[in-house]
Amino acid sequence: MRNLLGLQPLTLGILALGLAACGTQAQRPPSIVLVVADTLRADRLGVYGHEGQLTPFIDSLASEALVYENARSVSSWTAPSMASMFTSLYPSQHGVVTGFSLSMANAANKGGAMINRIPATVESLPEALRAAGYRTFGVADNPNIVSQLGFERGFDRFHASNYEGAEAVNAAALQWKSEIQSPEPFFLYLHYMDPHQPYHPRRPWFAFDEREIEGAPADEDGTPMGFVSEAGLRAVHIRRVIEGAQDAQEIEARLAYGVDLAIAAYESEIRYLDEHVRQIFEQLALDSETVVVFVSDHGEELGEHGSIGHPFKLYDELLSVPLILRLPPKFNRAGRINGLTSIMDIHPTLLEIAGISADSALAGKSLLGPMDGSEERELLAMRTHERAIDTHKLEALLSGGSKLIISSTSETVEFYDLSSDATEQHNLAAAHAAKAEQFKARLSAMQASLTTFEREFIDLSLDENFDQMMRDLGYLGDGE
Repeated sequence: MRNLLGLQPLTLGILALGLAACGTQAQRPPSIVLVVADTLRADRLGVYGHEGQLTPFIDSLASEALVYENARSVSSWTAPSMASMFTSLYPSQHGVVTGFSLSMANAANKGGAMINRIPATVESLPEALRAAGYRTFGVADNPNIVSQLGFERGFDRFHASNYEGAEAVNAAALQWKSEIQSPEPFFLYLHYMDPHQPYHPRRPWFAFDEREIEGAPADEDGTPMGFVSEAGLRAVHIRRVIEGAQDAQEIEARLAYGVDLAIAAYESEIRYLDEHVRQIFEQLALDSETVVVFVSDHGEELGEHGSIGHPFKLYDELLSVPLILRLPPKFNRAGRINGLTSIMDIHPTLLEIAGISADSALAGKSLLGPMDGSEERELLAMRTHERAIDTHKLEALLSGGSKLIISSTSETVEFYDLSSDATEQHNLAAAHAAKAEQFKARLSAMQASLTTFEREFIDLSLDENFDQMMRDLGYLGDGE
């Protein structure tokens, strides 16, 4: 059943938003642009308080938009997060927990290539919009957003690539410029991989003192310590920073240098991204009548808990994301919203804007409703690592300014008061054992109450392009 969640298209052009400014007269529904900036922390945008002028164009969009100050992802990496954004379901419901790259790595090691995908019984956001009459276009530069995982379903035009950069994303979208600019409403999804690792120092925005440390290795071409060559671009490689260190003190000094180096390159990638988002808006002539959603799939750790990247953790630097919704002027909606929101809320919001009713079984809520914090909300987050011999799970519950993180493998429990410890440095699980137990019980109850769908798998090794996919991801050499 395709409509298992009860998504029913209404008459195209009827905006059932209940907003006086919109009226009820039949009209052409607005076109929609969904911009996903992979791995972008909320606290690196000016509109979220950053003072580095990294996002001037995105900040200008936000000045006339709804800005959700407490938006969270459902996971700390792409495949489950984007499947949740497209379906408004938690990862434990839609079952997409193992991404394309990891499955290919497992295939290289074990010879099998089973991968789970969005179930065919679940109608995704692009499918619902296309059924309602929208023309649908998608460009994704993350290797996990591929047809094999079901992400292409519902798109009239879909282009997938593997970290070719923002310029390539824009070029792919511009192939369809004439179609996008035709009179009918469209949905355009742009997924930029910048600023995901490897971090490229994007000039002129990369501002860092590339000071030399005695004994540090350097490439024959003079590449400074901490950099490697990646597809013709220099990229930060922190492991190279500590090569040749003689003692613990020198390692510590070099690691501090490496974190600073990574942050500088990461932030230059954000400025590079912002510039290319500005360019595509100008090139496609996206005006104020176009609905715009700007969001990230997850955040990035920059040393807060001992790592750089988005490892197997669920701390807030990995879950807190920017979420900006710009509506056409007739909606008369702009400002800052401090209630707890989720990337899953994008799906029902855009359905409502398009005049499509959304089933109450969706885990997300429309962002057009009250989000002022007056209604207490609880959100889950999860990360799963499935292997042939075992499965590792992390789960989190965020509610009322407190947060629980539990590991099914190590049976560790972490409990934080985010109002006084926003960076989650002080585990209160022992000091507040009773409350932590309440959160554990609530997490279990919430998971048990969720509607789950039968997981869907495909065997990638049966694909005639399997060997080429493996080579493209670096798992097979030319002679294999």
